[in-house]
This record gives sequence, structure tokens and C-alpha cells, in this order.
Amino acid sequence: MSLDQHLILARYFHSLFGADGFEPLKDQIRTCSEEPDEEGVSQFCKRLITCSGLRIAPELLAAYDTRIMECEDRLRTARTDFRSFRYFQYLALLYTEIYLDRLTSDPEGFAAELTLFASRHGAAGGGPFKKDELRRLAFFMATGSGKTLLLHAHLWQIWRYLKEGRRPEGLVCRRDGRAEFNDILLITPNAGLSEQHIRSLRASGIEATLLIEDRESGTGRLWPRVKVVEIHKLAENVSGDGVSVALDELGSANLVFVDEGHKGTGTEARTFKTRQQRLSQDGFLVEYSATFAQAIAAAPKNVRQNLLSEYGRCILFDYSYRHFFGDGYGKSFEVLNASNASEDRADEMLLGGLLVFYMQCRLFKGQQEALRSFNIANPLWILLGTSVSKGQGQKADTSIAAKSERADVARVIAFFRRFAEDREWATNHIRKFLEGQSGFRLRDSGADLFARPLERLRKAFTPGNADELYGALCRDVLHGSGGLEVWELKKGEGEFGLRLSNIDGDELPYFGVVNIGDALSFRKHIEEHLNLTVHAETQRDSLFSSLDAPGSRLNILIGAKKFIEGWSSWRVSAMGLMNIGKGEGSQIMQLFGRGIRLKGWNMSLKRSDFVETGETPPDGIHLLETLYVFGWNAHYMAQFQGMIDAEDIPVFRDLPLFPNEEWPKKGMLVPKPEAGTDLLAETWVYDDDRGFEVDVTARLT
Repeated sequence: MSLDQHLILARYFHSLFGADGFEPLKDQIRTCSEEPDEEGVSQFCKRLITCSGLRIAPELLAAYDTRIMECEDRLRTARTDFRSFRYFQYLALLYTEIYLDRLTSDPEGFAAELTLFASRHGAAGGGPFKKDELRRLAFFMATGSGKTLLLHAHLWQIWRYLKEGRRPEGLVCRRDGRAEFNDILLITPNAGLSEQHIRSLRASGIEATLLIEDRESGTGRLWPRVKVVEIHKLAENVSGDGVSVALDELGSANLVFVDEGHKGTGTEARTFKTRQQRLSQDGFLVEYSATFAQAIAAAPKNVRQNLLSEYGRCILFDYSYRHFFGDGYGKSFEVLNASNASEDRADEMLLGGLLVFYMQCRLFKGQQEALRSFNIANPLWILLGTSVSKGQGQKADTSIAAKSERADVARVIAFFRRFAEDREWATNHIRKFLEGQSGFRLRDSGADLFARPLERLRKAFTPGNADELYGALCRDVLHGSGGLEVWELKKGEGEFGLRLSNIDGDELPYFGVVNIGDALSFRKHIEEHLNLTVHAETQRDSLFSSLDAPGSRLNILIGAKKFIEGWSSWRVSAMGLMNIGKGEGSQIMQLFGRGIRLKGWNMSLKRSDFVETGETPPDGIHLLETLYVFGWNAHYMAQFQGMIDAEDIPVFRDLPLFPNEEWPKKGMLVPKPEAGTDLLAETWVYDDDRGFEVDVTARLT
């Protein structure tokens, strides 16, 4: 059974509004305006009050709405990048309001009601709900759905009920009976994400520090103070290096938020999970993740069923990728899954990816002004994997992951050198792509892998124009022609810049940047294996930090280090998968989630065919609202396709159609009813004044 089938807690909250699932409830409110009425009441609340089967008093629902609108006002006042809650964010906060209210009013009665609901709806495993079990919540939210801002609002909600709830012991159960937490902790997977959270918390007007730098116990006198820490810095015993904190020092009565707390799939994962729960044993735990399903699927079989039951009882709201995409949020995507991709054909696959990326660049450059109102960003091609090396001073990282990363990144650099320096090889293969004969076949249909993605480019360049296309590609993506140069940027951590040499002597702009953990070992690797001299760049600041700067000339990012650390960009339009480590489905889906981010019309975050703009979208905009994913390792691509399929996301498929060579000799075939069938008896008249909609979308079953 899937995780979706185990979400008994979420199902209970849907039922409070007379719905048997998320979809029926969503259909009632997703078209409501996000702007409140003149009295400050949300349109969502006004619609929900009319739900058939509503099991919440309207006046209580209005009180919850008032509190949510207060959170919205606080965020709008503090931040310039926030306007209002989306319908799914509102529902998540509404469910939280109801949950916290019941938990701090009658925790025993609430537990009994959940137990009764679970028994009536066939929830397997877990036994009766217990009040202490209710001090844990989880939110299954797609990357890009705004779970960071939800976390901020949840903090305010919990703080309110801690201070105003009739029975605050529903939130924190201390031996001394005090209604307060030891600390408010936010646990992250890495330092990069910790820094992002601190910036975001402060932007929302919330006091935030690093736990390592703020060891004084306490949550703040008037307003909550959040202490952020990476999971690996929480330890049984302090190392003495000042970068770890003993669990006993923090106690067990904490309010703990966990962002993407999945770390591996074995002993390490269980250890980290135990530490999170230990810190909140007498307090309250809230987890956020876009990849609960992948993390559970990657767990050993002997614990998988327990995890399904455990998370089914604590996930309060599910807005995972299938809902996110179904509502039109984020880029669309196309997985170029070749049946015959292989390591020895990596250069040809990379060339295909480069041509797809150039098609996007050409389209953006030609319609930049028309695309402005749709907030389409300058395309960026990223090539990454889940294997990341770690810098260890003068000591090389000799792990299998590090060696894999060095080899994969070196392979990409070797391709760019070959493309820039071997014009004959490049134009010969470009000609094949333009002829629709790339040599790669779609796994599903056997059709040429690049025929449809390159359709627009093939209309602009005939096979006879392959050399012209090569020149345009060098000019617009690589910024010129010449041999490949690799420069190590001493001011950028683990950064190497890629540019072409110029026979005129003037420096050409960097077209790409490599971001890698173990820079020393990587430099030695490409000097020894590629026979490339790595130059030292001592004056220039970080290239990576300029990727999102207006007018950035960087077109290509190689290496996953920053992406894994939580960096994301609106620019990503094509993604090349270099490797996927065993059991790292959660991580690769997070990378994918960061890649499909889209600003959209009026910052709607939606694709153009899901918004009412009042104007015709620019021609070809869908190609810039699509993330193309490809790789040269067929096994990795099959793994990735399996992850997408497991998310139950609607995806495009090429299906072969074959013409019937023999035309029917007796005319067209027309279906007719069986003899004796009275069609009028099976016909009824629709006379409802509300009208109706007919969904004629084609479906495959």
C-alpha cells in the first residue's frame, strides 16, 4: 500500500468539511480569491462555511480564520516577497488551528475521536491514538509550495495555543508542570539550509540564531526565538571541537521543527530520527518534507510498514508533487529516458542536451520583452548528481562517492573541450540530430529521443545548416570560439570557472562554473586524466554567487554541492543527471523540486496555461516552462523515471500511431446499439440552473 492510503489523520480532517478526500475539498475552494473581504474575512472561510456536511461550528471556523489572517498580515507586513496564502497553505494552517485547539482543550477526547474514526475507516496498524502521540505533526509539502512560510506561521500558532490554550500540557508535558518549552529548535540537513532558514526567519520578523552560537536555554520572553542546528551536530557526546551539542544539554521538552530530516536509509537514518524524537519527547515535534514517500520506500522492508503507519497517523496535510503539478504550479517537465543510453555515448547525449538548452536560450533571447510579464528567467543548464565530495584540507576524499563525482564532472568538462575544439565531430553529430537520427530511442515508444524536443530548432536549421548552428551555439552559449580553459577561483569555495581562449588576447566571459566539495583532488584529477592545465584565478569573486544576478553570462552549472545544500534558482531549465546514489531517492527528488521552480504571471508560481492573463502568451512559452531532464546512464534515468512514476504525477508520453493501410471497403465503421436496446430509457434531462462542465481530457487507464 502507498503512503497516500495510510493518511488517516489527514482523512479525518477532510471529513470535518464533509469531504472524503483532498480533491473534493480542493475543488470547492481553489478558485476562491486570495484577497479577504472588506471585513478581513477570507474568501476561503466564507466558502468552507457553506460545505455540505460541515462538522465545525461556523462561528468557530470564523475564529480560526481570524487567527490565520493575523498570520497573513504579519507576513505581509514583514516581507516584500509575500502577498497572501494560497488555498492549500490556508487549508494546512486551518487544519493546524483545529488540531491545536482540540489538543489544548481536551487531548484525551481528541485522541478518542481519532481512534474511533480510524477504526471506522479501516486504518491498519498503530492501535488507539494516545494523547502523548498527538504532540507530533508532519506536513507532506512539495518543494516550492511555501513550507518555509508555513513553518513561520505554525510557530506563531503553537506559541498562541501554548499561552492561551486551556490545557497547554497538550503541547508540552514537563515534570514541573510549567507551560513552556526549553528551546525552539529548527533542525536542518546541512549548513547551507541553516543559513537560508535564519535569513528567512528574520525576514518574517522572527528572532533566529545558530544553536552553536547561542547555547543559553530559553525561547524568548515575549516572542519566540528559534535556534537553528544541523542534525549531525546533535550528538550523544560533545567532541570538544565546539561544533556539536550534547542532547542531554538540550533536554526533552523542546519545540522541534525538522526540515527534510531524512538522512540515508539505514542505521544513520534511525539514529538521527531517534535524536529528533528524544529532543521533543516531552515537547512538540513538527516535520516538513517533500519526500516522505521516497524516504519510506527506501527504508528496509522490515521497517517500511511501521513507517507507513507512523507517518499516516501524524501527517496532517498532504500537498505533495502530484497535487502541486496538478494545480499548475512549477514548471512542467519532460524526462528524456533513452532505452540505449550508455557511458560510452555520453558525449552524444550531452550534445543532445546542449541542443535542447540552446533551443531554450534562443527562444528566450528572441522574445525576452514579451516574456517579461510572465517572469520567465534566463535559462540555466545544470548537470548534477547525488554524489558529493568533501573538502578535507590537504587530504583527499577517497570515498566512492567522491571518486564518482570527480569522474562525472571530468566527463562533462571533457565533452565541452571536445565540442569547442573539434568542430568536425560536433557538426557531424549536430547534422544527425537535425535529421531526427540522434541514435537514441525513447524507452516507451522507440521513437527518436530528441525528435520532438528539438522540433522547433529543426524548423529553424536544416541538416545542411549544421555548421551555422554550431557557430550560433558557440557564440550564444560558450561566448566565442577557441580552446577550453579551466580556472580555479580561489575566492570561491570549491569553484572552477570554464571559458574559451581567445586568439585576439581579450578574455572571454565564463560560460560555466563547477561547484565541487574536494577542490584539491578535483584539480589533480583533471590535470592527470584530461591533461588540462588548471589556472589560478585569485582576484575574481565567486562565480556561483553571480548566477542569479541580472545579466549573468553564466549558462551552465556543474556539480550538486550547492543544490544539495538547499540553493535553488528560478533559472533552471534543463537538468542532466550524472549519478544517483543507492537509496538517495529523497535527495534527487529534492534537487528536481528545486529545478522546477517558476515565478509565473504576477508571481502566481503557475504555468501560463493555468492562469487568466487577459493576453495571449508568447509563442513557445511552454518550452521555457518545461524542465528537460536527461542523462547518459540508462540505469540512473530508469531510477529517476521510477521516482516520478511513484509520485503519480501526470507525465507526457510519446505513443506510436500506425496508419491502417487498408481502407474499409464498405465505408466507415459506425458503432450502433444492440438490438432491443432502448436508448431513450437510458437518457435523462439535466435541468440544474447551475450549469455544468465537461472534462474531455484524454485519459489512459
